[in-house]
Order: sequence, then structure tokens, then C-alpha cells
Amino acid sequence: MTAPAAHPEPAAFSIPFERRAHKRDDRSGSAMAAFYDASGDLTLCPVTLVDRSCAGLGVLCEIAAAPGSRFTLYGSDLPVPHMQGVVARCDRAGRGFRLGLRCDARLAA
Repeated sequence: MTAPAAHPEPAAFSIPFERRAHKRDDRSGSAMAAFYDASGDLTLCPVTLVDRSCAGLGVLCEIAAAPGSRFTLYGSDLPVPHMQGVVARCDRAGRGFRLGLRCDARLAA
């Protein structure tokens, strides 16, 4: 009588913690950000560029910006003179905040 075949150990199930859909590249530089709240009020704040993807930017900022609020970035360290879009994330980072900014698609002229 032969012994029953051993079943292989099930593979460990892992959940990826990276939620980003696009690869990020490190970025350096600074820009001026204008954040618009739900009532349309404007807050200006300098930001430090951290990373970039084809869909947006990661920045460090001294103030919190609510996800879903609109922004405009101005500066010479940007890929174009100004960028607009929506705040996707806002997480505390040290004494400031790390923001994920989803940039609007730009149309060719």
C-alpha cells in the first residue's frame, strides 16, 4: 500500500500595500500652491516637490488640504508653468503634510 500523496503547502497570500496605479519618479524643487476650499476661498502655500507620475505629483506642504479640493501650482520647477487638479490624499508627515495631487489632463493646442 502506498502512502497518500502529500499536498503542497498553500502559497502565502499577500496583499500589496502600494495603491498607486502608476510608477513614481523622485522629484525635487519647489512651487507655490493655491488651494481652493468648498466655499471657493483661496489659501496660498509654498510646497516642496517629492515625486511625480504620469497622473500627478507628491508634495510636502505646511498646511492640510482636504481631499477633493481644487489646486493650482505655479513654479519653474514644474514640467509646465502651471498645473491644476484635485487633492487626492493628505497625510500628516512630520510637522507638515504630504499631499497626493491628481493633475488635470492638458490638451494640445
